[in-house]
Amino acid sequence: MQTLHAKDQSYRPESSKELFVGTFKDETEAMKTAIIFILFFAYFHPATPFMTVKDFARNGLKRCYERGTVPEKVNGQDMPLPTEASNECLRSETSPDKRCSTPYDVFAILDWGTDQQRNLQMEVIGNLSVNFDVGPRRSSVGVYSNMKSQLSRGLNTIVNNTGVAGCQSCFPKYYQRSGGKNSDVEVIQKLNETLTEFIEESDKTRNELGEVKSGTPAKVVLFFSYNTAVNDDYRLRDVLWEFEKNFKEATILAVGPGKESLKIFTLKDDYDIFQIPTGSANAVDLAGKLKARICKVPAEFQFKECHRNSRSAEAENRQELVIGLNRKQYWAMYPKYFLKSYGITLKFKPQDGAQIKVCFTRSAYVAMEDNPQNIECHESSGDEIKFSVRDPCKKRNVNNCDPFFFTIEGKKSPNGVCQSLKCSTPKDIQLEFQHEGISCSTASFISVSTMALVLAAFAFFIRRQ
Repeated sequence: MQTLHAKDQSYRPESSKELFVGTFKDETEAMKTAIIFILFFAYFHPATPFMTVKDFARNGLKRCYERGTVPEKVNGQDMPLPTEASNECLRSETSPDKRCSTPYDVFAILDWGTDQQRNLQMEVIGNLSVNFDVGPRRSSVGVYSNMKSQLSRGLNTIVNNTGVAGCQSCFPKYYQRSGGKNSDVEVIQKLNETLTEFIEESDKTRNELGEVKSGTPAKVVLFFSYNTAVNDDYRLRDVLWEFEKNFKEATILAVGPGKESLKIFTLKDDYDIFQIPTGSANAVDLAGKLKARICKVPAEFQFKECHRNSRSAEAENRQELVIGLNRKQYWAMYPKYFLKSYGITLKFKPQDGAQIKVCFTRSAYVAMEDNPQNIECHESSGDEIKFSVRDPCKKRNVNNCDPFFFTIEGKKSPNGVCQSLKCSTPKDIQLEFQHEGISCSTASFISVSTMALVLAAFAFFIRRQ
């Protein structure tokens, strides 16, 4: 066998094996390198247990084609994209400025029915995943099924929430079902467990990395169901109420042929139910409707130290955001953080000469653009934008007090280059969100009342003297 030399331009390997081995001293060295290469990628790639090495390698090739990193020709020979790859792994035809800008964590729960039903769901998920700004420290998409599983206490995982777009629709093809379906009650219970575990892991990772807070991605649940019978089981209502109580920031979007049977899962039926027409359904059209709704689901400003009632705790809760030029993001803060507040100041400050527009309302975010009379908007010329709120939950509780809703738009790029790890382009806009006066505890009011009582008693004692 010939040895390949860099200067020998006339040499052309007769096979891919000869091309690979020819770059090393012998076949043994080549095989060692190949094994190390495969093990390295198998360790760091989010492969799933049901995938064989052959499946794994084939999926890797599809991803390379999708990203344009595999040449169309090698040594003059065509390297065609496998037919099934073009249907499974989707290339984004959406320009970055048309993708949803708000960060999301999407949890898609597939109804494991017929092949036709499964293929439609896979295509919808694939189309959606390339329409989000998916990536590390941005958005993620996970795929689960309603099948029973012995491997986890939560939902049956097909692919964990990953920051890689385009191939969420690949993995279900290699998913091997085992056992029967969970009931709707069991699915919602397991969804509760899955989100709890996901949030705990996310918080733990963020704390270990010591990252500056940057808001919490919106939680969107895509619930596919081909069941058309209305479920009046009180247990289902109970677990849905428990889910809503635990995850105010989560939105369930129900997808299926039976509109009446889906109403139990949603809070806003007119916005959150997506009916699959009988007969042949167009996955692209359905994905487009879902995208338009998901783009308006708000991410969350959290303040988990709201019980401390201190300025230092609020200063520590400074949150850094990144938004693209001419892009819009939706955000919310829920009353569990400001329930016992009286005077609140909410502040947004763009960095490095950038300009933003921020709108604030207590009305439902899905109607923000339709109700300008209930919205307060300010556009910054580089200065801080402030909103003041007095006694936001007066005579209300955590269940009926209205949240704070915001939209943030990027109006002018910064003078310099965006330095955050969340930046998608050098001209993305960095801004800070801060607040003053937020409290979820009555401790501060109790302490003030106690001090007033002590002073009154002391004054009374002085007068008696």
